[in-house]
Amino acid sequence: MKKICFLLAAALFLSVPAYAVQLENTHAAYCVVYSENVNNDPEAQAEMIVKLGLMHGPVDPNRLYKNIYRCDAAVLIVRFLGAEEQVKEKRWEHPFTDVPAWADRYVGWLYQNGLTRGVGDGRYGSWQYITYRQFAAMLSLAISGNDDFIASGIGTEDELNTAEANNSFLLAEAIGLFVRTLSCKYEKGGEDLTVAQYLVQSGAFTTGQLCYAAWGVLPSEYENVVENENTRLYRFVAGVPVAGCSEPNINPDPNSVKSHLDYLYASRVIDDKIVQLFRIDARTMNVLISGQFESTTCKGLDYLGTVNGVDYLMEEFVDYSGDGVLHRGALWKYDGELAVALSQSELWQENEPYANEHVFIAAENSLAITGTGRIFVFLEDGLHIHDCDTGSKLLYFDGKTIILQNTAEDETVISCMDSASGSLYDEYNVPNYAGYVGRTISFDGYNKFYGSAGLYVLDTETQRLRQVTSRPVRDVAYFMMDSRPVVLTYEYNSAGEEYAGDRVIQVDDDGTEIVLLDNNPPHGICFSRFESSLSSYVILSSDVEDFTIYYLLGRDGSLQVIDDRNEDTPENRREYIEKEKARLESLGY
Repeated sequence: MKKICFLLAAALFLSVPAYAVQLENTHAAYCVVYSENVNNDPEAQAEMIVKLGLMHGPVDPNRLYKNIYRCDAAVLIVRFLGAEEQVKEKRWEHPFTDVPAWADRYVGWLYQNGLTRGVGDGRYGSWQYITYRQFAAMLSLAISGNDDFIASGIGTEDELNTAEANNSFLLAEAIGLFVRTLSCKYEKGGEDLTVAQYLVQSGAFTTGQLCYAAWGVLPSEYENVVENENTRLYRFVAGVPVAGCSEPNINPDPNSVKSHLDYLYASRVIDDKIVQLFRIDARTMNVLISGQFESTTCKGLDYLGTVNGVDYLMEEFVDYSGDGVLHRGALWKYDGELAVALSQSELWQENEPYANEHVFIAAENSLAITGTGRIFVFLEDGLHIHDCDTGSKLLYFDGKTIILQNTAEDETVISCMDSASGSLYDEYNVPNYAGYVGRTISFDGYNKFYGSAGLYVLDTETQRLRQVTSRPVRDVAYFMMDSRPVVLTYEYNSAGEEYAGDRVIQVDDDGTEIVLLDNNPPHGICFSRFESSLSSYVILSSDVEDFTIYYLLGRDGSLQVIDDRNEDTPENRREYIEKEKARLESLGY
């Protein structure tokens, strides 16, 4: 057993962040503004903008879902740009005759800075509701000098179309654009800045305000920055370094960074023999705990998951063999003390530190790890150990069901078992083609597994895995209102080389195959994937030279190239489409 030195910073450890989940996303369905990797809850976003001093509070939830007058919008934009004090310094002239006194200087400032020209006839349109287009254009003018809000990253065409169809633009949606704009480039100053960086430099808010206000709304990025010949780990929000760790030369664990923990782990190796582990507050970057152990091969510990409040971490080893594959060692746990949960020999027996990339999957309050000839399952009621074939890869684990794949010389074995008991529910043996080793499947995220070993569907209620087809599968789609899968399949030649996807079949519940498109007569099209589906058609794509061509395949087997030519279509693509239409017609498709 390795000797462990463990230090606890109790005061810091007890002062955990308020958000257990960094980006809990409770987007209001009736808001058209939605940003990826951002908490789109309107109230959370509004609270953040208020805490940054870019809007006056308190937040009234009812007000968020009402339209905005153009005079109110002028005040909102001025405050968001951190210009309110400047506005109050003097009277800002403008030509408009319909502006109320309380909004006069705000509208004047917008006019003097080229952000508005009003609605015509000498009017600003104070008591008209502002539109998505108008609001986004003002923001774009403010940060880029032009009103192309799609190019500047502030808005999207889909949002614009929906807002105009609804004939509405809510305060919640305006705030959503504010939140998105913070990460956009500020192009008017000639420097490489985000809007948030510009607002910090101009004194609109401080990095400390952003550190706390953005937590749980904007995503955090963690990056080492070189300082005085050392590196220092910083938390960045919208390009702004809001907090830095005091410990130099530590490497953050990417698994804990990507998790919803309110802390992250980082490691440091000293003199190639001492491994130090740090648990760091993900918001403030303060060190919460630290520990160390001796090792001449381990370069850090990777966070795997948490079960019953216990964090599990696995040793990451240097590459012994030079094969470029990650090697693993012992499993550690932290439950108030840092200790070994499973030794290297328990996990990998007599083997070198294991090189299987499919080592673990974490689910809600559960964790599965594949070792050498065994799978270790941490559940709410404790540790369960089950036998499995050596070299098995863990494809799926949800706390109840485990799906493993083992690829041998002659066949691939795909098995489905119960997580707690290890009882085998289903097992499929898929023979390899002559001269070819390694027919496999992968999980697509929607209870489907497919690849060169076929298509399989998991029923999460019964924990049963059904083989839909053993044909090689490149992609899967469904006709609308039809639960039967449509499969893009392909074949192998005698040398084990893959033919391009050229056949489409639909599979009934009883396994009956309905051929929608056979390569007869030979159409010669190398289909890449399904793009979308309709009630009577599926859309396939084929990558040709330097462009993509789309085809419409009907339930009746009809096949036609989609004529999507327009004024922006390159000439070579237009020519190809014309020739392809004529070719398919000559073949009788």
